[in-house]
Amino acid sequence: MTRSETYKLVIIPDQFVGKDFKGFGKKDAMLYLDWFLSIAPERMNQLRNEIVKNWENWEMDYSRESLNVVQEWFEQNIAERSKTDEEKRGDSDQIKGTKFEGIIDANTKVIDEKTVSVCFDVGFYFAECLRKKKPDLKWKPCLSPKSNVNYGHPILATDTSRMGLNARSIMQVNAQKKLKENVNEKQHHSFMKLFDIWDKLF
Repeated sequence: MTRSETYKLVIIPDQFVGKDFKGFGKKDAMLYLDWFLSIAPERMNQLRNEIVKNWENWEMDYSRESLNVVQEWFEQNIAERSKTDEEKRGDSDQIKGTKFEGIIDANTKVIDEKTVSVCFDVGFYFAECLRKKKPDLKWKPCLSPKSNVNYGHPILATDTSRMGLNARSIMQVNAQKKLKENVNEKQHHSFMKLFDIWDKLF
């Protein structure tokens, strides 16, 4: 199986382009969440249509077991690109003047734009699998504390949970680990293992 060449990218609304989530107020975060949820049916339909091209009998039933096929498709549809000079300078500026200057080399590659969209969609499906098992989970914006790495992002959480799942971010980390791992050194978790971890955390 080769990587899909027709997978449509997630198009961020103009009002959010270039905005840092850390600068979101409650209104911005709620508007972003509304948009995020509004495109989910279209994105899930595309994801299903792409997966069944190679796994005809796969059903988008949001079961834990369905994640095995999703992971196989995911790993065939992620890729890296070289960083732009501007991105490299930005990384160097972040490290400059810190104890890491001269010790840590900035990565020269990042996941490409199509992979970001794949992570967006697969992350949503993964989260919905959890929500099917635990109906008390709901989508909400992360609004506190502002130091939280997920601040402003849509997360899956209960009304009382102290942590939330930023599923897109989890999938991007998984993609980065998969793309960088050695053949004989597995660094990323299987999706079913990730499901079990978050199931226990919630």
